[in-house]
Amino acid sequence: MTRIAVLSDIHGNLPALEAVLRDLEQVRPDRVYVNGDVVNRGPQSKECLDRVRALGWPVVFGNHEEYVLKCRYGAPGEDWASPFWLSVHRLAEDELSADDISFLEALPHFRVIALPGLPAIRLVHGSLRAVAAVPDFPVSTRAARNVLPGNVPHSDAVFNVGRTALLVASLASGNYANLRYAFDDRLHQPYRSGLVPGMVNAMKAACDAGAIGSYMSGAGPSIMALIGGDGAAEPVATAMREAFARARVNAATMARRLASGFCTARSSSAVSAPARRVESNRS
Repeated sequence: MTRIAVLSDIHGNLPALEAVLRDLEQVRPDRVYVNGDVVNRGPQSKECLDRVRALGWPVVFGNHEEYVLKCRYGAPGEDWASPFWLSVHRLAEDELSADDISFLEALPHFRVIALPGLPAIRLVHGSLRAVAAVPDFPVSTRAARNVLPGNVPHSDAVFNVGRTALLVASLASGNYANLRYAFDDRLHQPYRSGLVPGMVNAMKAACDAGAIGSYMSGAGPSIMALIGGDGAAEPVATAMREAFARARVNAATMARRLASGFCTARSSSAVSAPARRVESNRS
């Protein structure tokens, strides 16, 4: 039976990585995968990255790899003055080589583990969180249906089909940045927005506050905003509440993690034996 080890969130913690390596020498798995966040937060990002690269383990692109690339190529903003971003900027500019940066750029957002006779397992780093804003009034299903037209322009139908394909591809690949565009809609949100004062501005405010994307939940009146695993929920929730308040609507907000764990399997039968979970500090 093939034995697979998956570790993630090394975060530049070399002593923790070395402890995991010693444990793996005892476990002796057939394959080892690194599910993102090799670098950042800890003081030995360069050393950890060198060790992982030397071992030849397949690596998945994590959000902290993304932070490093943003600092390397992005235009500094006001939030870059925080201690967190200053440390990432120093890592990107001073510690990692051009070859290291190229390695990070080339990392895939997911990897598929294929095992003989079993469904494939897809590794994706992190998990999304949802922030819900719930206005203090109901919208009846009848009213929500009645505002929809009996026919829609062909161009709008084509638009939504394309966004549906983008949504599936983004979730399957872990390339969540495209979700903002995948949530664009022309078939129901524009018509139902009149039933929920402040909805459009609240969705925009969520994205401006750092959400990956926002959309109407079902027929409303609630709206949802998705944020990455390390994203801050409270600024998004506050922005949504304030946007609704400007439309004289009171809205309650709550945040929930959509999924947990470090991998998703297309079928529960893909796991045929208990798995050991060996990680360093998690983000």
